[in-house]
Amino acid sequence: MTMVVRKFIESGLSIQQTAVRMDVPLDYVRSCLTINENGYER
Repeated sequence: MTMVVRKFIESGLSIQQTAVRMDVPLDYVRSCLTINENGYER
């Protein structure tokens, strides 16, 4: 799911638009953006 969030963000969607498109909470999108592929915060 994290990769999907990043794909939407990189394609130009805002955090809010990504949350609506994926039907997930805004905080979930934010949390995906602070965790890298290894599970560690940036």
